[in-house]
Amino acid sequence: MFLPLLIPLLGLLTSWPSATPKPDKTVKTDFQQMVAAEVTFAAYGSQHSVQDAFGRFLSRAWMFSEGRFQTGAALYANQPEKPGRLLWRPVHAGIAASGDLGFTTGPWEFHPVSTDDKPVDFGDFFTLWQKNSAGAWEAIYDGGVSHAAYVKPTKAVWPTKYPTKLPASVDTARFHQTLLAAESAFAQRSRLSLRQAYKPVLGATEDLRLLREGQLPYIGNGARALIETSPRPVQFSLLRSGISAAGDLGYTLGYQETTPKRGFYLHVWRRTDARWLLIVEVLSPNPAG
Repeated sequence: MFLPLLIPLLGLLTSWPSATPKPDKTVKTDFQQMVAAEVTFAAYGSQHSVQDAFGRFLSRAWMFSEGRFQTGAALYANQPEKPGRLLWRPVHAGIAASGDLGFTTGPWEFHPVSTDDKPVDFGDFFTLWQKNSAGAWEAIYDGGVSHAAYVKPTKAVWPTKYPTKLPASVDTARFHQTLLAAESAFAQRSRLSLRQAYKPVLGATEDLRLLREGQLPYIGNGARALIETSPRPVQFSLLRSGISAAGDLGYTLGYQETTPKRGFYLHVWRRTDARWLLIVEVLSPNPAG
């Protein structure tokens, strides 16, 4: 069960120092606060229904349901509460150098009535976070994939070093346009072959993470191996995009139109050496399935 694991994790997050003798010039505090927002959400979800928890924490987040994207408020406003508890915990996260955009991901499991029941469904979630006008972390996308249970519990891996915090860039609008150009070029190549689409834009192996419906996450070398066996064409249609204030991290979100059953995708990009490189993809349904 994840609940016993959430309690010490929440304690660890709250024990992180809120101040240091010298001003922290990195994004460490922003990172910790973002992960703490996910842990707080998960702790609430362990004690309340999916409808209650998601309606409360994901009211403005985009979610994919019944073939289209909807905000959490629209999706859960009129849904009656149902039995069951969804348990999850973050084990990996990433953040922009400006400390205002990032993501969390990790395993989830669903218990049909209460946390005392054996879980019946499993998967990995992915939440995209952005600071709002008040400076608080707010989920702007939430989704993920389902798959078989993990054989062994997954361990959280947090950074040992954090990048220096950067101010907002005066070229953010231009960087956003280059992000859209990178996504457009990816989508054009993918109409011929998904493998061909990936190769020019793959990020560093240690950062690479591909989430595919029905499969455990492909991470690092496993992700690169999957790409080599992805010859099928896939059609992507962009819906939304966004970029960090520093112009170093961005996302693109939209529909996957290849299969008869409409699917979705999320791409997370990092700008490195003036190039946008893909570091995360969430894709459902699985085009190889």
